[in-house]
Amino acid sequence: MSAHPKDFNFPAFFSAAKFMESQGYTAINPAQLDIDAGYTLEKLKQLSPTEFQEFLKGAMKRDLEAIQSCDALVLLPGWEGSKGARAEKAVAEWGGKRVGYLWSERGDGFRLTWEDEKQVPCFGVHDDRRLPYNSDERAEWDVEKPKFRPDDPKGAAGALKAPMWLLPPVALQQTAWVHGLGAAKYRVYNWRETGVCASTYISAIMRHLDQWRDGEDIDKESGKSHIAHIAASCNILMDAEHCGKLNDDRNKL
Repeated sequence: MSAHPKDFNFPAFFSAAKFMESQGYTAINPAQLDIDAGYTLEKLKQLSPTEFQEFLKGAMKRDLEAIQSCDALVLLPGWEGSKGARAEKAVAEWGGKRVGYLWSERGDGFRLTWEDEKQVPCFGVHDDRRLPYNSDERAEWDVEKPKFRPDDPKGAAGALKAPMWLLPPVALQQTAWVHGLGAAKYRVYNWRETGVCASTYISAIMRHLDQWRDGEDIDKESGKSHIAHIAASCNILMDAEHCGKLNDDRNKL
């Protein structure tokens, strides 16, 4: 909530609570708990930094008590970027509570999934059909390799893994900005939940490549590099394939 100084994400909390109640649940809304404690949206905007820290301490106490009284915790879109939400998730899991996720649909709607029902691969999890992140079938690269001491076992082991140090920082940063735009628009790692078609990203890559080839460096809609958009699309294709979430429709093009 503190990441949204304009409205402290109150509208999203009230919309989520309304949705949960429409599904037959009794919703305890953290924003309503704050209002009941005397912290209206108008008052929150007027708090000094010191007063706001005191508010956060009280909000943390209220929210943790609410989690203990509930049967489940439901997380709103963007929860991964909130220190408080991540902590609340850990507390809920520690207490054996059910954890659910609300996904923003187009328009004002939500879609609810539960942790014990959805099949979203975790980081680094793979089976025999997916590409491992650190494959033993390494391609030799004809560049000067990092130096390590003969008595440094960590250095020796690291030299056998993917050479992450070769990735250009500017390319990583520009691509990360594009991924950030996608996360805000569609939600973080959305393709792992819904799956994606190869043709969707082939088309996106070709559109950005055509614009760049015609001399346009920056995408007019996003304000970011066309090349970074291409890199982000390639990243999604690779990750979706790795997680078993790629609908490989290349043969239908």
